[in-house]
Amino acid sequence: MAELLGVSTDELMRGAAPKETARSGMLSLAFKAVAAAMGIAAAVLSVLDALDIRSGTAMLGIGLAALALWALQEKK
Repeated sequence: MAELLGVSTDELMRGAAPKETARSGMLSLAFKAVAAAMGIAAAVLSVLDALDIRSGTAMLGIGLAALALWALQEKK
C-alpha cells in the first residue's frame, strides 16, 4: 500500500498525508483553468452580445463545478 501511494511504510503507519503527485497537481491546474476559461468566455461573449442566457448560465455552471471539484480535491 505504501508503494502504491508513494510514501514510506513509516509515513503510512503514522498517517502522514501523501505528498502531492504530478498527476494531482495537473488535475488541480486543469480544474482552475476550466473555471477561469468559462468565466472569461462568458464575460467576453456577453459584452459582444453573442451569448444567450441559457448558454451563459451553462458556461458559468461548468466553471463553478470545476471550482467545486478543485476544492474537494484540495481537501484530501
